[in-house]
Amino acid sequence: MKTPLDSRQLRAFCVLARTGSFTETARELHLTQSGISHSMKALEGDVGCRLLDRLGKKVLLTQAGEQLLQHAQKILQEMESAREMLGRLGKWGRGRLRLGASTTACQHLIPTVLRESRSSPALHCSTACASKKWKWSPCLR
Repeated sequence: MKTPLDSRQLRAFCVLARTGSFTETARELHLTQSGISHSMKALEGDVGCRLLDRLGKKVLLTQAGEQLLQHAQKILQEMESAREMLGRLGKWGRGRLRLGASTTACQHLIPTVLRESRSSPALHCSTACASKKWKWSPCLR
C-alpha cells in the first residue's frame, strides 16, 4: 500500500498553483524557496508523475497537476472542516449530554440540570430515568 499524501505538500502545491512562483509560495508559507522546491519534487515522486512545468521563474500546472489540484483543494477543505468540527466539540455547552439517573434523581435533581442546559442551545440533552441499572443502556451508547 502506498503512503498517503502529505498535507503540508498539498498545501504548498495549492499555494504554488495559485501564485505560480516558488518565491511567492515560500514567502506566503514562511518557508524557504529551496524547501518548497524539494517538497514539490517529493510530491511528484510520491504520485509518480510530473505536476509542474517550470518556465524560468514561472510555474504552470501540467494536466496531472490540474487534476491533483482539484483533489488537493477538496482534501484540505475536508481537513479544515474536521478541525473546526472537533474544535466545536471541545467547547463547553456544545455537543451531546446523556444523563442516566434513578427515579428519585430524575424527579429532584435532573430538572435543574435540564433548565441550566437550555442556556446552551447547541447542547442536546437526553435522559433516562430508571430504578434498574439495565434500563440505562440508552445512556451508555
